[in-house]
Amino acid sequence: MLSISQDYTIIGIIIHHGEEILHLYQGIIEEMLIIILGTNIVNLTDILEKHLYIEMTIEEVQDNIIRDFKDKDWMQIYQKLINIGLDIEPIDEQYKTEESIIPGCQNKVWISGTKDSNGNVNYVYDSESSIVRGILYLLISVVNGRQPQQIIDCNFHFIYDIGLADQITTLRGNGMGLIIDKIYNTAKSLV
Repeated sequence: MLSISQDYTIIGIIIHHGEEILHLYQGIIEEMLIIILGTNIVNLTDILEKHLYIEMTIEEVQDNIIRDFKDKDWMQIYQKLINIGLDIEPIDEQYKTEESIIPGCQNKVWISGTKDSNGNVNYVYDSESSIVRGILYLLISVVNGRQPQQIIDCNFHFIYDIGLADQITTLRGNGMGLIIDKIYNTAKSLV
């Protein structure tokens, strides 16, 4: 049996070597982490990827999203977005304010951001729709934990590269534009 310090050393190695280890040894790592932590690996993998994304450049995060969604047909992408959205916990009601709601979206969407002690912007978000929550997850994962100027300079090209911009309805497309504007405007307000 591993000790607590050995458990965290293994987790630290996984986080440090990130994507390389996750892709090469994912099955083994999943079994190890289930044994070590006794937790649901799907959620743990999401947590690890969120931590890894902060260590990665914005371009590297977008490349990972593109790699994850390439070679999938639209129905597979749609289902993946729904599944991601279903896994996301709703935000606390305190964040669902008039200031955080995005007017003009087909479903209610909330985005709020705060600046941490290092000057990085951290977003909280939610939507009434699972697929929109999945899209929010992808957009926010690219910029969350970044400096405001990095967010302002971000080009969310992955939405075109995976065909998302072409496949969603015009109304949802307009909503996605409003969501991206809210991400940018939140960062601008925190410069």
